[in-house]
Amino acid sequence: MKVVHISTSVSESSANTRLHKALLNMGIASKILTMGHSGSIEKVYDLKNSLPVKIMDVGMRKIRAKQKEYLPIQVNTPFSVGNTGYNLNNNCLIQEADIIHLHWVCEMLSIHNIKQLLALNKPIIWTCHDSWPFTGGCHVRYGCMNFTQTCGKCEELEVNNRYDITYKIMRKKLKEWDSNKIVFIAPSNWMKDNIHQSALFQKNRVEVIPNTLDTEIFNPRRLKTKEFRDKINILFGATDTRTPYKGYRYVVQVLERLLKQDATYKDKIRLHFVGEMGTIDKIIEKLDCKFWGYISEEEKMADIYNMADLFFFPSIDDNLPSMVMESMACGTPVVAFQTGGVPDLVDHKKNGYLADYKDIGDLTNGLEWVLKNNENNKLGIHASKCVNERFNNKRIATEHIKLYESVLK
Repeated sequence: MKVVHISTSVSESSANTRLHKALLNMGIASKILTMGHSGSIEKVYDLKNSLPVKIMDVGMRKIRAKQKEYLPIQVNTPFSVGNTGYNLNNNCLIQEADIIHLHWVCEMLSIHNIKQLLALNKPIIWTCHDSWPFTGGCHVRYGCMNFTQTCGKCEELEVNNRYDITYKIMRKKLKEWDSNKIVFIAPSNWMKDNIHQSALFQKNRVEVIPNTLDTEIFNPRRLKTKEFRDKINILFGATDTRTPYKGYRYVVQVLERLLKQDATYKDKIRLHFVGEMGTIDKIIEKLDCKFWGYISEEEKMADIYNMADLFFFPSIDDNLPSMVMESMACGTPVVAFQTGGVPDLVDHKKNGYLADYKDIGDLTNGLEWVLKNNENNKLGIHASKCVNERFNNKRIATEHIKLYESVLK
């Protein structure tokens, strides 16, 4: 069985890279077709190695930059129009593949390019890592349900027009895609519900198959160096902490409330931040903090999880967040909102705490509850056991192979 994964970019920690490696270990002829990769990943083929594609990509970047200037999208809102990309139908990897598996494809495939792939009449599997496949352009919806109709009047646009760009993008998807030819993978039950509620894919086959994780890298080793052993270590992380849906503002609000309730926490806790940081709030400046920056090495990231006593994840819209899974695999309990795919990972008061959605009081209570109820890291031990049982490489690869075999029949 030959499977080609299409993804705009990949790294060692990408969900599709982890799946690709797991499939190779199971004897599947898996390959990745991408526009950019980092790390030493075998069987990856980069379109940008071709000079014509490299030249075309410069032009497409200019087009997207111009579109961004004229699109009245709020700051840091992930949005893709989907009108630039490459016709891959004559690519040798596509030609020889039995299964075409789409992942995050914006800027590599346009809406029309996906139509071209569907015309090959090969099985198309699409893993929804975010909401773009079934919306009018946004990747993160912030609770908006317009995608259940045909979008329009987008709350993220600075206009109030029923026939705005989101409506036009949705209409184009409805017109160009033969949706019956697409089988979806939802990494979480939340994402499956969203796909079936959408105007585009209400009747499509959707299988819930979580992402996988290499537990040879992410596992409990409880690193507590002298530098960090003296305090309670709380970790918060995101690729860019300024991204609104990642919930940095809730970190600030919870800390303010926590110190009002008990001023001694000022000297008890140390905050650790992973990812690009924006402006540092005054409450953060008052506390002992360690800023790690962006971490690309998985081993180093695993060490940071192991050092932490608690992973604080107040995201308000996330599918099946890798950082939550990684933290739990390393035996570090999680405090998060009960939203998105997080409940598929965190069992309330067993391996972490799930606070009511956007409830600052409950989120603060959750932080304190975990700190006071994790004797001998019992919550972390349960978290690690959960990830090992539910999301190990062999189990998740096997579920994908069964799906591939079923669509080939």
